[in-house]
Amino acid sequence: SVAAINGPFLMACFTLVPARWFPDSERGLATSVGVLANQMGMVVGYLIPPLIVSETEDNGTLETQMTICNLTLFGISMAAAILAFSLFKSKPDGQLDEAMPISSREDMSIQTAAKICLVNVDFWIYGVGFALMAPIYWDMGSLLYQNLHPSGYSDAEIQIPGVVLQVVAIPGMIAAGKLIDATHRFEAIIVFSLTLAFASIGIFTWALTLGHSPANLAVITLAAASTGLAFSMV
Repeated sequence: SVAAINGPFLMACFTLVPARWFPDSERGLATSVGVLANQMGMVVGYLIPPLIVSETEDNGTLETQMTICNLTLFGISMAAAILAFSLFKSKPDGQLDEAMPISSREDMSIQTAAKICLVNVDFWIYGVGFALMAPIYWDMGSLLYQNLHPSGYSDAEIQIPGVVLQVVAIPGMIAAGKLIDATHRFEAIIVFSLTLAFASIGIFTWALTLGHSPANLAVITLAAASTGLAFSMV
């Protein structure tokens, strides 16, 4: 619940900061880099827990390991937060000329912004589409473990598609950011990304039902890579 409360503020930073700090020709890539940092945090979330938490039936040992794991991730998050609060300014001292049209929207009331969104058909089409798929993407780590572990896959094997899911997003985000900066074809890129995401999730879901074998693990990993690429472009 605490993480969910923080979510809207975190997501808003990905677009608000580039709008204030970068000219229009660089905002797409700047936004991609911001989201990229979020993906790197997810990669850390996949890599650190297996190094601390081992497979054990001793509840006391498991509880201790989980506490150490959570404190480690908390420490990393707090260090990043302290650096951000102490070093980062919300906007540059001299406002960029190209950023003025967007910064002037700060005077718009919440009610006015809500009315604009509510009567915009594209907002509902893309918003609902993303809302339906995003929870699946964020929960894929749990889906991997819950579906693959009973089939006989080890934690090390399950970790492979989980890391690939996040790492593949890195070049996808950079490519999408540069493509948006170069073409400004936002709608076409969103439609392509959502279509690829729908297809990838379907393949990914089917692949999870396959039995335990190196070939099936490769299929699952490729499906995870396609899913990560699709969501990185959205």
